[in-house]
Formats: sequence, structure tokens, C-alpha cells
Amino acid sequence: MLISALVGGTETSLTGTQFGSVTALDVNPILPDDPTVVGIPIVIANSEQSYALPITSRCFRIAVREGDANLKVAFSAGATNTSDYMLVRRGISYSEFDVDAGTVTLYFQVDKPNRTVEVVSWAI
Repeated sequence: MLISALVGGTETSLTGTQFGSVTALDVNPILPDDPTVVGIPIVIANSEQSYALPITSRCFRIAVREGDANLKVAFSAGATNTSDYMLVRRGISYSEFDVDAGTVTLYFQVDKPNRTVEVVSWAI
């Protein structure tokens, strides 16, 4: 078997007998673009808030701006008051990539008052 690859524009045999060739693919990585940054003030600790991502969002990151409080994050209303949430420890952020545009609402709460939850989202 012959395994062929395009290396620097030149077809190169790797090993084996004749099998076929590899066609060069036009690889254009999909990179996030057009960031939206939102700071959501949290006045009362342990009180659920929500934020609907912009309809074009495909990626997001959420964190406590001050970095000194734990953050509970969920994808359904009321879940941060149950055990159905993700705990983002102080000083850490949570990110998701390849989300369904226009369908994501984040529900969250912080364990300290007077903090800001920072949400950064990107379109593709």
C-alpha cells in the first residue's frame, strides 16, 4: 500500500505499494470573531441571574471578574439552586465552543455579593 501526502506542494510517498493519492484539501480554520463582552453586576450573593447569549454566538467564556468568588453555571432556570450545575472555582473561567447559535441562556450565581460576572461571547 502506498500512502501519499502533499508535503509543501509535492506528493510524497510514505510507505507500502501503490494504493492511491491524497488530494490537497483547502483547510480554512474557523476562528471566533466579533467578540461581545458583558459585565453583569451581582448585588446579592447566591441569587440566580441569567444572560441570553447573542443570537450569532458560537463560543463563550464566563467568569467572576474579581476572581475571588465561586460561580455556579447552568443551562436551565433554577438549576443553580439544585445539584444540576457546574461549579467554577474562584479565579477560574468556564468556556464552551461550538454552541448552537441563538439557543443558549446561561443561568448563574456567585457565592459573594457585589461581584461582576463577565461573559465574553464570539460569533464565527
